[in-house]
Amino acid sequence: VEHAVSPRGTLALAAAARARAALHGRGHALPEDVEDLAADALSHRLVPSWRATSEGVTAREIVARTLAHVRPW
Repeated sequence: VEHAVSPRGTLALAAAARARAALHGRGHALPEDVEDLAADALSHRLVPSWRATSEGVTAREIVARTLAHVRPW
């Protein structure tokens, strides 16, 4: 990763997860909300390294791989 997601990116993800929860009639976000929104909320804020790009690894893949290693349940 050349440039990681900033704190504002994580705040945007948290806000999106809360909004998704509200749309589903819940007063709180679940880990599934975060997981479902993470790629969209974070991938455009992440800059893969030159090496990752040359190997065809996208920002969305980096987010997905990261989520696979930090499952909260």
